[in-house]
Amino acid sequence: MNYTLEFLSGKGYVQARLSGNIVVEALGECAIQMFALAAGSDCKKILLDCCRATVDTGISDIHGFFSQIEHLGCDRQMGVAIVFRNQPEKYQFIETVARNRGFDFRVFTELADAEVWLAGEPVISV
Repeated sequence: MNYTLEFLSGKGYVQARLSGNIVVEALGECAIQMFALAAGSDCKKILLDCCRATVDTGISDIHGFFSQIEHLGCDRQMGVAIVFRNQPEKYQFIETVARNRGFDFRVFTELADAEVWLAGEPVISV
């Protein structure tokens, strides 16, 4: 798994772009750095772009990872938009796990919709 992180001050969010095969162990390292960059930039919004990534993990790994997201540095005041183009229904579970723990995570299939949500505008799906 490869990733890049940057704070986009003009857009007001931290953007993480992931590519390759996502495994939980590598995702933890990315998450720690991503949340630290957001905290250091006094930023409460994150866009996690997984459009060029594949996930080779099961529901139990997803549940375990997102159950521990606070320990990786996620703040409950953050809004996190995650974009998956492949099998988005599989990743809707992320929203459920995160929200059950008081975090505002949303899964999208389009980057534009995620950006609109991060900007605080209503997202209208067609």
